[in-house]
Amino acid sequence: MSAPELWKAATEWVDGVRDDKGKLGMTLAVVLVSGWLFLRAIASYVSRASVPGFQVPTEPAEERDYRRSELADFGGGVSGRPVLLACKGKVFDVSMGKDFYGVQGPYNCFAGREANRALGMMSLKLEDCVPDTQGLSSDELSILDDWYEKFCKKYPVLGNVID
Repeated sequence: MSAPELWKAATEWVDGVRDDKGKLGMTLAVVLVSGWLFLRAIASYVSRASVPGFQVPTEPAEERDYRRSELADFGGGVSGRPVLLACKGKVFDVSMGKDFYGVQGPYNCFAGREANRALGMMSLKLEDCVPDTQGLSSDELSILDDWYEKFCKKYPVLGNVID
């Protein structure tokens, strides 16, 4: 069943079980659709190794400090090499998120760089992928902190950015 078909079926079901304010039915529909999308994402993640062109990095990421100029060698463009990015001075191995940060990924502009400004601004422009945070608003700095926390929870920290 496709996502639009599932949504249509869920909304029709919701119409049949609405309480006097409509909250119960909508909540259940959102939970069902979210669960279905979650299971599809897990199935996709588990089976992505069988997708043509997907390669698990063969070269392990080295735990050490990296110069910014060295990070560029780990931007996801070399087959079998780990994909690294830096945020707030820490270097992360984001290889397991290669679908996002690899060459064809939507966030590839962050790979191989310390892209603090772009992360804080939620920008995908290469000119914003710089470490400088001067001039960012408090909201943008908060967004940068959110990205940093996400990276810390999800990806291994290899070291610090030096230079």
